[in-house]
Amino acid sequence: VPDTEAFTRVKDAGRVARRPLTEVLREHPRAALRVIGLVAAGTALVQFWFVSLPSVLNLKTGVEIKDAQVAAMLGLALFTILQPVSGRLSDRFGRRPLLLFFAIGSALTFIPLMSTVGQTMSSVLVAVSVSAVLLAAYAGSLAAVMAEQFPPEVRTAGISLPYGIAVAVFGGLAPVLATATVQAGRFWVFEGIMVALCVASALVYWRMRETRDDRWHKAPRPADERVSDPA
Repeated sequence: VPDTEAFTRVKDAGRVARRPLTEVLREHPRAALRVIGLVAAGTALVQFWFVSLPSVLNLKTGVEIKDAQVAAMLGLALFTILQPVSGRLSDRFGRRPLLLFFAIGSALTFIPLMSTVGQTMSSVLVAVSVSAVLLAAYAGSLAAVMAEQFPPEVRTAGISLPYGIAVAVFGGLAPVLATATVQAGRFWVFEGIMVALCVASALVYWRMRETRDDRWHKAPRPADERVSDPA
């Protein structure tokens, strides 16, 4: 994949930093934390709906694992197909409206959707499909909105660490917590955690500025300013 035009310009200027991560932590700590907030709810819900759902629902409702797997697979396909549409909408209307639609919609529907799931594949498919639509609104613009939090000088380093932390912590723990709570007969605890994550991410989306029209590479840069190498 070739470098972006924005990074190529600063790279050609010879302003490549040796410690880009240090610069991110020193100059852009709030943006790095914002990326964690951007990703937290989405990665947890993706892991739940498309990874751990079959085994969790088998324990919770008794639905056949193979039926839940088919429903999850179809939901994942819908999620994938809708992402370009979501990305296009975010280019037209902005990042924040799509992200808020995802977060608020997920917070309002997660518990009702789980309560409607029964022992049939159709009930699972309905819940997964609704969630796939909401998650597509999140995923379609995620890469762009994360990149837009940082100037091209530190973009790669700025995204990689907080994104990795968010996926490992929230995405990694979601299946574990879902399984543990359903086995303990307290799945409502997991539901509460998911709703709280959605509300927290919604607050991040609400407070962040709209970045759709940002053009970092057009801003003049001091001649001695250093930049990070994407490698």
